[in-house]
Amino acid sequence: MTTLHVRKDELETVAEPYPTVASIEVDSKLPNTLKISIKTREPVAAIVANGVRQAVAADGVILRGVKSG
Repeated sequence: MTTLHVRKDELETVAEPYPTVASIEVDSKLPNTLKISIKTREPVAAIVANGVRQAVAADGVILRGVKSG
């Protein structure tokens, strides 16, 4: 990838294992500007399943690896 040819789908694939990443936006401008914006999910609740406490985002995504408070 270069600033002229950024593959958003590849960035999303790389970020997929991280549930805190809600979305990625990419904006490139000639000659040498690349802006990558990442919208994150914040924990708003916690659930307990099989004795394990898990953080949950507002959209219902379980945020594995995030402390639930």
